[in-house]
Amino acid sequence: MNGTTMRGPRGDFHIPAGGGQREHDARFGMQSLFGGREDRPDPEYSYPRERPEDVRTIVNVGVNLGAYLVWAMTDWWPGQIVRAYGYDPNAKVLEFARRNCEGLPVELHAVAVTIAPDPVTFYEFEDWGASRTNMTGVGDVH
Repeated sequence: MNGTTMRGPRGDFHIPAGGGQREHDARFGMQSLFGGREDRPDPEYSYPRERPEDVRTIVNVGVNLGAYLVWAMTDWWPGQIVRAYGYDPNAKVLEFARRNCEGLPVELHAVAVTIAPDPVTFYEFEDWGASRTNMTGVGDVH
């Protein structure tokens, strides 16, 4: 998957490229998460608090591009996180996450996390790098 960069909390943040909907969705999502959109100036996952919680470990299931881990470790709990774990079965987006999380105490794993007792089918959306293991309510995928 081709890549480009946009401004993130640590400088360049790697996202899918190629124009069109994939790049638009990546930029929109990252602006939502990092803050700075006109309709949402604050980061998406921020919330009112008196002081930072005593958080030392993060587990991110569906890590995708690694945006949440980067934001949480650099903006929300700066210097507090000693270890983070990210899981995503999509090797294409995991490569972006590896670049985006470089230098942070993050372990990334190319696996799906599910509660299904039996093996599941992995569906990858080639047009924008997302994936899922449940196709309820979703149209055709490649």
